[in-house]
Amino acid sequence: TVKCAEQDLHSGVLGGSVHEAMNDMVKLLSTLVESGTGKICIDGIMDDVRTVTKEEEDLYTDIDFDLEEFKHETRVKTVSDSLLKKDKMSLLMGRWRFPSLSIHGIVGADASKTCISAHCTGKFSIRLVPDQDPEKVKKVVTAHLEKEFAK
Repeated sequence: TVKCAEQDLHSGVLGGSVHEAMNDMVKLLSTLVESGTGKICIDGIMDDVRTVTKEEEDLYTDIDFDLEEFKHETRVKTVSDSLLKKDKMSLLMGRWRFPSLSIHGIVGADASKTCISAHCTGKFSIRLVPDQDPEKVKKVVTAHLEKEFAK
């Protein structure tokens, strides 16, 4: 949660003169994951993820999977015709093997009003994989957000 004031403020009067929780939240959320690749940008998040072995890579080779069919099934074909990964193995590992971070929204701001919201809360999730400790992940995520907010 980011808080900038004790109450909502008039944007026409105070805009440009105070920190705005929504602006700060958008900036914070944008530091979590790389748009276009899905790469998580939090130092330490991948530390406990096992290295991919040749044997593991070989398991993906025989999986019957078509990227174009997947675009149709997920209904992205007619919108962007784009996926975060360009080959079968990378895409399947992104879905099944590596952690992922998804941003779900920002709550606390009333979009029907044109005020500066006093506070707002960003919502995101991280899919963990074997060997990742939730407490360690929480620690590195918190450190990342605190570092980015201090900038």
